[in-house]
Amino acid sequence: MGSDDFTVESLRIYIEALLRAHADLDDNRHREAERGLAVASSALDKRLDSMNAFRDQLNLQQSQYITRAEFELAHTGLIREVEMIRSVSDQSTGRRSVVSERLLPTIAILVSLATTTVFILITVLGGR
Repeated sequence: MGSDDFTVESLRIYIEALLRAHADLDDNRHREAERGLAVASSALDKRLDSMNAFRDQLNLQQSQYITRAEFELAHTGLIREVEMIRSVSDQSTGRRSVVSERLLPTIAILVSLATTTVFILITVLGGR
């Protein structure tokens, strides 16, 4: 009976050692998984912070743009001025000249370009 107790006791010790080894491996796996999650979470936080900074930059930039209504108001005013110049020119000559008819689209384009340039400068330099 003494040899049977030794065999059962040896088997118990062996199984307990296997269970401890398995528990240690499991603990190590969980620690490594937690460490990996911490690294991934940190990387994600950095990327999200970068995205938020970019979004803030876009919002700031967009807030400095002029609105369509502001542009149309100024552009309409310039078109009226061109029409007034044309009217005054027509009145001074007594008729509409062929030259004024040909120059009006060019003047309108130049006024439009000037308006756009002014608003771009206001937008770009206005935020500084």
